[in-house]
Amino acid sequence: GITVYASRTTDEYIGRDGRVEFATSYDNADLYVSVHNNSSSNKNYDGTLVMYHNGDYEKDYGITSKEVAEIVLKELVNDLGTRSWGVRDPLDQVWVLYYSELPSIMCEVSFISNDAELERLKTEEFQETAAQAIYNGIMIAKEKMGK
Repeated sequence: GITVYASRTTDEYIGRDGRVEFATSYDNADLYVSVHNNSSSNKNYDGTLVMYHNGDYEKDYGITSKEVAEIVLKELVNDLGTRSWGVRDPLDQVWVLYYSELPSIMCEVSFISNDAELERLKTEEFQETAAQAIYNGIMIAKEKMGK
């Protein structure tokens, strides 16, 4: 019951202006969900983080970006068994979230700089579990939105 628009299906780089243009180009969208993996110079960092940016427009959607982030983070951490870094508003540092006009989140599923997490991330099982957890979170959010 949902339509997914993928910003890319190959490993090509899209700059921040292109990402913002993509995120704001669908008038019929209810949520913006960006899926990434984190990296750090500290190879011991592991876990899952979901970022969000709240805006005044969110009252029209029946849910805030922070609420969506909390729902999706809970699903990811529970299903993947990863450590939670919580939800964070990076203020204006993540353009695609800052310029979005609908509830928007960015999932940092795991740390590719952590050798153990990278090995897990390479498996189809981990990828499928992460995708299912994000999907489950979206469906819970949609229900809360009345969609």
